[in-house]
Amino acid sequence: TEAITIFPWSFDYWHQRGFVRIDMGQYHEAIADFSYMLFFSPKHLRARLERAYALKQIGNRREALEEYRIAAQDHPTDYQANYEYGYSLIDFEEYTKAAEYMKKAAELNPESGDPLYELAYAYLKSQQYQKALDNFINAQAKLGDRTPPRYYLHVADCQVKLGKKAEACANYTKAEQLRVEGAAAARATNCK
Repeated sequence: TEAITIFPWSFDYWHQRGFVRIDMGQYHEAIADFSYMLFFSPKHLRARLERAYALKQIGNRREALEEYRIAAQDHPTDYQANYEYGYSLIDFEEYTKAAEYMKKAAELNPESGDPLYELAYAYLKSQQYQKALDNFINAQAKLGDRTPPRYYLHVADCQVKLGKKAEACANYTKAEQLRVEGAAAARATNCK
């Protein structure tokens, strides 16, 4: 509290306090801290992203989406701003726009498989199966051991739509072995 009295304007203080409050699950208080920072510095990227995260945690997804949009708009060359905005767009089933931001994130951080995975998912949901399959495969190559188990289900769904039944059935089986929800039903339906 002494730091507040001496340096109430210190962005580092407000950022750290907001971050600690997020760790403690005090999301409303964290939002207030980050809002204070943004009042004085509207383009402060970390405050914008952390505020958006806290908003999502309390269920205010629409306002979080807007915060991520502002972050991506104000910081078009920032990987995380583009990734988080694209990810939030997927939550709202805005797959075409999400793909645009995931492509941008992938270009900004070519070593990461995460934006490629989400880009592939956006393509899958918008029925662009070949693009989805290609990006899932590229993502898996970069993610390695971090590849989500749902990968196999998504890849199989693409393969079924592209007429690659044998490959799809192998991936449905792998997804089922990894206990991915819906894999057994998908295998039963598509691998008769």
